[in-house]
Amino acid sequence: MEAEFAELSSGFRNAAGSSGTWNLELVAARGYLDRLMGNVRVVRYLENHFPQRFAEFQSIFDPPRAARIRRTSAIKRKTPG
Repeated sequence: MEAEFAELSSGFRNAAGSSGTWNLELVAARGYLDRLMGNVRVVRYLENHFPQRFAEFQSIFDPPRAARIRRTSAIKRKTPG
């Protein structure tokens, strides 16, 4: 029983140690995605060429942000130039 507890404790410590790394990577990835989705040209390209992936990216953001991105993209498409 003590050996099982030691093994379980070791596994927990390893998981806890790696969760910090995962969280940091997730924060960095979301920050990068946030910058990409703030670029109208990138949004337009994703929307036209990868609509399913674009929808997945949008779902990461809160609904008001996703709606704002869609509106901005629609306005830019209607503008000649």
